[in-house]
Amino acid sequence: MPETTFHTKFSISLFSLSRAKNGSESGLRSGVSYRFGFNHAMAWQVPKENDNEVKGTGNSVDFGARMYDSRLGRWLSLDPLQTKYPSLSPYQFCANSPVLLIEIGGKWFVKFDNAEDPKQLVFVAEEGDDLSTLEIQLGLKAGALSNNENLNGLSIQVNTELSNELNIVSAVANINNYLSSRGTDEETNCAMSVLASQNIEIPKGKFNEAMDILENYLNDPLKVTNIRAEDTKIGDFVNIGYDLTGLFDLYKQHPDWFMVNGTDEEVKGYLKETYNKSSLHFQVVLLKDKTGQKPAQVLDKSGTTPIKIVEYLEVQPSWEGVKSEDRGALIKWIARPYDDTKDTTPFYEFKN
Repeated sequence: MPETTFHTKFSISLFSLSRAKNGSESGLRSGVSYRFGFNHAMAWQVPKENDNEVKGTGNSVDFGARMYDSRLGRWLSLDPLQTKYPSLSPYQFCANSPVLLIEIGGKWFVKFDNAEDPKQLVFVAEEGDDLSTLEIQLGLKAGALSNNENLNGLSIQVNTELSNELNIVSAVANINNYLSSRGTDEETNCAMSVLASQNIEIPKGKFNEAMDILENYLNDPLKVTNIRAEDTKIGDFVNIGYDLTGLFDLYKQHPDWFMVNGTDEEVKGYLKETYNKSSLHFQVVLLKDKTGQKPAQVLDKSGTTPIKIVEYLEVQPSWEGVKSEDRGALIKWIARPYDDTKDTTPFYEFKN
């Protein structure tokens, strides 16, 4: 995949993310990627430490999704896709047919070009990808794509691009309709993008109305429900807000910046009441990582800025254009529950 460059609302400068390809068909990464004792995985994955010094050179092999101990001839953890294949042992490799099959090694990614027509999502395959792996990353049921008669005979190769073919998935069709008909960047916001994924249209320019409607949905458990990261799918959304713990730490350093006095508990109560829902941002889930355990790419429509597809980050970079010496640059934004008083996740889905 060529290097991808994008500019997010939360960034101060351009971010360049490149995604490494696997070193071989088996999914084992090339030794070239082991730099300074670390295995540099995909741009949005946490690098894994090479433990040669602990277990000896070559005794512990990183296949990306799990570790293999060559001395024991055993995996050190369960197959992360075990729930997709209940008939197979969670410790098997290549469905017990390593001569005929290869372990999944690719990872679909999605892109969007605001300058191209038609304006729509484009899903691109990497080595080892097929419709089954795309089902996992979209959060769909097994067979939703691979057994669909409209996609029969479709050949998936490296760099194969799918766009309007995936409009059979309602969330994809809804998002594509939003991308092509939303008007200018100044006429829609993050709440509109979330509602549009469910085919809920809001008149252009009605920012506050869209936010009020989405918050009403969030406050109604019959319309929106909280879900786990591994249960997300395309069209679900993530809540982004102030890191209230970090905000309290900032108060301890600069109490004169806040219009509050009192005990620590009183200050925490004030900050939670004032900032819990006062500054919200939402992102639409597009693709999950190849194991289907958490979001990897999301659609971001921040205020009047252009639509972007960005990597999902639990801790967001600083606001665009905020100088390092400004107070706002010190306030962290994180993926967190909409209502921080509840012990829930930052992920939500609309109920049918």
